[in-house]
Amino acid sequence: MSTPLNPNPGEQPNNPNQWSTKPTSNPGNAQANQQPNQQPNQGQPAAPKAEAPKPAAAKQIEWPVWFYGGAFLLSLLTSFLAVGRVKEANEYGFIKFVMNWWGSVSISSSGFGGFAEAMLAEEELSGGALYVITCLIVLGLLGAAAYFAWKGSEKQAGLLGLAAAAVQLLAVLVKLIDIIGTDGVHTGAGWWLWLLLGLGTLLISLQLFKNGRGAVEAKFNEARASAGKRREAK
Repeated sequence: MSTPLNPNPGEQPNNPNQWSTKPTSNPGNAQANQQPNQQPNQGQPAAPKAEAPKPAAAKQIEWPVWFYGGAFLLSLLTSFLAVGRVKEANEYGFIKFVMNWWGSVSISSSGFGGFAEAMLAEEELSGGALYVITCLIVLGLLGAAAYFAWKGSEKQAGLLGLAAAAVQLLAVLVKLIDIIGTDGVHTGAGWWLWLLLGLGTLLISLQLFKNGRGAVEAKFNEARASAGKRREAK
């Protein structure tokens, strides 16, 4: 095998890569090779964008929450109405006495003097603290029943509703006995409304505690359908 001739054996070649077999890279070819990697693939669809999380739906308020909330509000409002009232008049004058569920007393008279007013006020104000405690217990139990109804605990809501109705009806009964034993005393609007509220709360709470919300709704729908049939029959 022959080697190429070098006219000047003592000198090195001017181009050091003259005898190298490594191919030189072409910048144009490198740019052409890298260009497809830099451009997106137009043949494939773009990846879908991630959807923003939807806000959680608001919790629906069921009818037991409205019922106990309404019983709380009505009991609070009617507690300021007259539980018992006294109004007597004769040839000497008149005396008027009004008391609500908070033990607040309003007395006005003419002809009897301040002694009668003071005696009547002292007799009724001695039990004023008991009225306040009764109101706070009833309102607290109804508020707790509404809270557990909102949480979905029907049994606990019904039990608290039963307790509230029991205290409310007991207060009504005690006041009725007191009114019956006193001449000239009559029940006021606050007494009648608390009686109705206590009976309604007792009925609904008993059904809710025993059978649950579904049974109460079924009975209501049955009664409504029966009433509709009677109207159609007429």
